[in-house]
Amino acid sequence: MSSIEIFNNSHRKLTPAHITFTAAPYNAKLQVSSTTWLNDKIAKKIDDQKGIHYVAEQPVKSGETLLNEEPFIRHFEHADRFKYCSYCFRSISICLSPNDDIVAYDDSANNSSIEKTDSDSLIECRRGKDCSWMHSYCSAECEERNWTEEGHSWLCRFPELCDEDPTVLLALTGYIKSRSFGYDTLPGLVSNREAVNTEDLDNYRKSFMKLAATFYLSEYVVNNLLTIYLQIKCNSFAIKGYSSIDELYGKERYMLPETLVQNRDIIHYGRGIYLQASRLNHSCKPNSLASFGSMDEEEMNLYGSDRSSNHGSNPCRLTVHSVKGTSLSAGEEITISYGPLATRQSRSERLAKLRNDYYFDCQCTACADTQQDPFLDTIYLCPKCKEGKMYKNQARCLQCGEKPDWASIEKIENDAYRLKSKGDFETALKLQKSIYHGDTLNVGETLDKIAQQYCLQGQFGKASQYVKQSLQIIQKVYGKTSIEAAEEMMKLATLYYNSGQANEGLKHAKATLIVYRILGLDKTQPGDIEELKTMMTLLTLNAAAFRT
Repeated sequence: MSSIEIFNNSHRKLTPAHITFTAAPYNAKLQVSSTTWLNDKIAKKIDDQKGIHYVAEQPVKSGETLLNEEPFIRHFEHADRFKYCSYCFRSISICLSPNDDIVAYDDSANNSSIEKTDSDSLIECRRGKDCSWMHSYCSAECEERNWTEEGHSWLCRFPELCDEDPTVLLALTGYIKSRSFGYDTLPGLVSNREAVNTEDLDNYRKSFMKLAATFYLSEYVVNNLLTIYLQIKCNSFAIKGYSSIDELYGKERYMLPETLVQNRDIIHYGRGIYLQASRLNHSCKPNSLASFGSMDEEEMNLYGSDRSSNHGSNPCRLTVHSVKGTSLSAGEEITISYGPLATRQSRSERLAKLRNDYYFDCQCTACADTQQDPFLDTIYLCPKCKEGKMYKNQARCLQCGEKPDWASIEKIENDAYRLKSKGDFETALKLQKSIYHGDTLNVGETLDKIAQQYCLQGQFGKASQYVKQSLQIIQKVYGKTSIEAAEEMMKLATLYYNSGQANEGLKHAKATLIVYRILGLDKTQPGDIEELKTMMTLLTLNAAAFRT
């Protein structure tokens, strides 16, 4: 096809609305930011070093909810576009009736076939088969809002843009939405454009060439899109959640699913820009946690915690909780992690990632401490004294002065890896314990794999022994009130329940419930809370029956 034909085809697809490139908000009273700071303890501060940030003006209790916010813009990126709503990201499949059928959808453009739900619960784009973007919605409201607020009305007629860089498309959505409120870029967010080298800027600019040609965008608009692109790189949140237990296993079950130990997968729905939460500064030792999936007060009143309806937990709603072991002090800045954590990566790894991805040099307390012990790298056990902890290629054990034979240690490490790849986890564990100290995540991961194998065999009691050991390692590395610990505790609670360990199971379920509440997971994962309460009720009855 010639360039003239391409020009003419694009021209025919343009509508008068494309001239202004603004979105008329579906709700005329919609604010620039749908944000709720939940108490007056939080104050906005501005200074030259930190820019806009937030601090606690009064002490904040551990686990207290600080912020609820809806995304200013969002982009759905999950591969299964007929399972989740393209606007609110809620699962469509869990609300289907027994009479709903699954039919084949022919995606001839990609030479593939996709399963699609034939249900009244699934709503498509208003242009029907004329739309090539494969959007599905859980309600007419979501279709309307995606059409008007998220810019689908501008993209729908251009199937040739379907394969564009998602960040480029999200930048266009950001420009359209910002223009609706009188801004040329995302309001109030940094781009760190001055820190990006010229070569990278040129490459980013080239990624807008197709978009600019399609919509006849001026250099001024492309320049704004480039700034928004960088704002997205610095400020976007990956919107994630867990598969609901009802979604994975159905509502009719007499035993909690043993496969919860094996495949409680994290779902990556997409990305969003949150105008207030994005202003929270990063720390590699954060005192707060950003999570997704809570319901607001109005939704709770209307629907309770019924996750089987379209109106269950909202995957896009971001909630920030205090997770520090003790209360936040008055004057203490509220910080979250942008990904790197001191408990997971070395200082050099964290600094490099934050510089490459977000264009700043981290100066949090963890990164400022250059003398900090390289805890994550110190995983090896001295082969002589069996007490000294060493990092790889360390010259001598600090406990006994022994010079390790690193070639032999590396061979054992490789042998263990080979055995794990073959599924021989118990032999691999023996090798790992000969070279690693007991608080190593590598050992914890192998313990988890062994537990999964016993679980598949129906030996839940045996599986619980290995998950308990794995939990102890996770609590040592990440902390007793960490997200990682909560996930492992939920696994162990399920195993105690399924193996009939009434007393131990009841005690552990109560402890798990406490950790969930500290982290605010009782709001973001209400399904797990229901499971824990069910366990506690039935385990209490079992324990009472055993005593009589």
